[in-house]
Amino acid sequence: MAGDHAPPNVVRETSSLATIIDVNLGGESFKADITRNPQFFGESWRAWESGEDEEALFSFIAEKTDPKGIFVDIGSYQGSVALLASRKYAKVFAFEADPVSVEALEDNIRVNEADNITIIPRFVGDKKGTQSFYSMDRGNNSGSSAFHTEGKTRWEVETVRLDEFIAEAGCADAPIYLKIDIEGAEYLMIDSLRKTVANYDVRCICLSLHPFLLAKQVKGQSLPAKLRRRALVLSRTLQILSAVGRYKTVTDARGKPVSRARLIGDIIRTGRHRVTDREIYLT
Repeated sequence: MAGDHAPPNVVRETSSLATIIDVNLGGESFKADITRNPQFFGESWRAWESGEDEEALFSFIAEKTDPKGIFVDIGSYQGSVALLASRKYAKVFAFEADPVSVEALEDNIRVNEADNITIIPRFVGDKKGTQSFYSMDRGNNSGSSAFHTEGKTRWEVETVRLDEFIAEAGCADAPIYLKIDIEGAEYLMIDSLRKTVANYDVRCICLSLHPFLLAKQVKGQSLPAKLRRRALVLSRTLQILSAVGRYKTVTDARGKPVSRARLIGDIIRTGRHRVTDREIYLT
């Protein structure tokens, strides 16, 4: 069970088959199926509800509401963002590469009867084929990543290019709203992102950058290793910002404007010195 510390507005429905809690996300009421891991899942949903996690993103989704729009959620995890978007947009595509997270995502879509969400259990990248994907445990945690090569669990996941998917899904003429939070794999979909932005009506993007995971790919503390690490973070940061270069306004999670030069400097320092990510909004 989730314990006795849930907020009073969280109502448990427990049976021999399922444990469901009521949650409020961005002013909307939803149900969350936490049966598979009641304590961990319950804590996650309470964090999303309280605004501890995703508050800025929920506000962004509500602000950009478009009943005719397509919301693309890359890195959907348990579905908190996809569920809220399902009330604000005509259609939601929820991409999730962790097979265990896909099961939890399916549970939450089902209990909310969110029929306009389609799960895409694939890895979004630049190359076709398969991609090794890792979890530090057995899956279904927010840190599953293509970069956690030391993880306990590994899968081979089918890949898809975002630009090609949009065309094949028949959404090429629709306004698109894009969220990307994939634990470092954003650096593996730069060409796909560039062509998506160039070829389709992508109105805005919420992009989470994880330079510390990119920096981990260069091992060692020698001076040459440090220089290679810094060069890698800088080059990939410049590439991904170039891919979304047409957007005039860039803000941080607090809604404050941030220049690209300042962002590049911050990301280089972040990638070298501490474990964190950087969430930016492009409009």
